[in-house]
Amino acid sequence: MRRQFLAVGLAICVSLASSCAREVPKDVPHKLEEQRKYKLERAGPANVVQLYADGFEQLKTQEKILVYYLSLAALAGRDIAIDQHHRDALEVRQVLQQLHQYSAGIDPAILRKLDDYLKLFWINNGFYDDLTSKKFVPDCSFEDFRKACDIALQNGAHFDLAGGESLKRKLENLRKVIFDPAYEPVLTDKTPGTDFIAASAVNFYPLTPGTPESSRIMLDS
Repeated sequence: MRRQFLAVGLAICVSLASSCAREVPKDVPHKLEEQRKYKLERAGPANVVQLYADGFEQLKTQEKILVYYLSLAALAGRDIAIDQHHRDALEVRQVLQQLHQYSAGIDPAILRKLDDYLKLFWINNGFYDDLTSKKFVPDCSFEDFRKACDIALQNGAHFDLAGGESLKRKLENLRKVIFDPAYEPVLTDKTPGTDFIAASAVNFYPLTPGTPESSRIMLDS
């Protein structure tokens, strides 16, 4: 299903890009190439690049409206993908983004490491490498992370807390998920001889109350 969505998305992008290209004067791309910057930075093993939408202004009004709604669909689809990658992934992202937004007073070295982790999270739609399927963790201690969250809270950060839950308890609940590379280490485990469902961290297989972790049941979609 994910590949089908990607194929449809690529087809739409190619179609729109072709439409844009027809409207752009021939000499414009060459002038733009001289001024453009593509590689912005490197986050761990990934390069962060800038993409450009040449000819957007030349699109018809209906085409611009289509692009706008496709962008909204992409944002919704991203959250769905993140949630499917791990049951706690959206919660982890919310904490990290609040840290980034309310970072005044956090140790710059620790903040840089947490920001690097957040960038990799954004790139991979979660805390599993998109190519290797292996989990990655922040390059700082849990205690440094907890202190950073306390400072962000004082700065006005809003951490989504369940009824009666404290920030301390929330962070403890997420400790293994974020910092333990041996806890649910692989997004999808296809090692021969293993229980593919029980060994994978993806959020496709919800547990019924009281069901052991090793007895997940794949529900029909």
